[in-house]
Amino acid sequence: MNDVEREALTNFLIDIEILDGIYEYISEFNVFEILGVVNTEIKHSNTLALLFNPNENHNLGDLFIKKFIQSIFSIYKGHLKHMHKNIFDILHLDYYDFVIKREYMNIDIFVISEKAQFVIVIENKVWGKASENQFEKYFKLITEEYSDYDKLFILLTPYSDTEVESSNWISLDYNLIYEIIEKILRLKERNLDVKVRLFIEQYLAILRRYILMKDIELERICREIYYKHQKALDLIFEYKPDIYYDISNYLQNLINSKDNLIKDSCNKNFVRLITKELDDLMDKKEKTGQTAKEYFYSSFN
Repeated sequence: MNDVEREALTNFLIDIEILDGIYEYISEFNVFEILGVVNTEIKHSNTLALLFNPNENHNLGDLFIKKFIQSIFSIYKGHLKHMHKNIFDILHLDYYDFVIKREYMNIDIFVISEKAQFVIVIENKVWGKASENQFEKYFKLITEEYSDYDKLFILLTPYSDTEVESSNWISLDYNLIYEIIEKILRLKERNLDVKVRLFIEQYLAILRRYILMKDIELERICREIYYKHQKALDLIFEYKPDIYYDISNYLQNLINSKDNLIKDSCNKNFVRLITKELDDLMDKKEKTGQTAKEYFYSSFN
């Protein structure tokens, strides 16, 4: 390390004031991060199913499912002409009659009201892709099983511009989910149990930071740190831990410790070696001009 690099790293490490801003984020306990919910569709679906259920003990009542359905009818009213229900009917539904099911017919979230004869199918794709003909398969299954019901088929993704391969489905992004939850939190904050409020706030933080990528304050702090300490951070990135380098280094040390092995050319992508027995048996020069130990080797990628 030269003097310039040492000075850059030192200045970065002692800049406590600018680092304090990001420490608040990385030291913050978040149960969703601990449980690995961030990029796991199943766990996002479990969380949403909990919020959808008006009879759960979160004390949100029917607010989430009501605002979700009403938002869809408001946003997509031009695409829902096949529905028997209009916005007036939707406003007067008994949302406590809705039952929420997970993995019913392999569907991520299945919502049904027998009284209202209304079914909602939600396929949740956080980062994954639908399998071939998955949308048409679910549409056919539900249409046959609930032929007299009003039906909504929804693809939920992080992206607002996601196209659905089937015209029977509508595409929603997590922005709507975030906005609904945030609005409910403002409305019910004073009446919510502390644990429930913390649960909701932490889920919003996960959506904001990892799914919607719109944690503006965190982005601002990171940019400020990088612009101020670019040289130090570039140096850190250059020498960041590399699993391939670590494995290669381990294998090279292992070969060096064995008397019957000879190490040949190596880098982080491969390790070449030959046994001493083979080296002694082979002529040192082959017709190709290669040495025996260059010709006989094992490669670890």
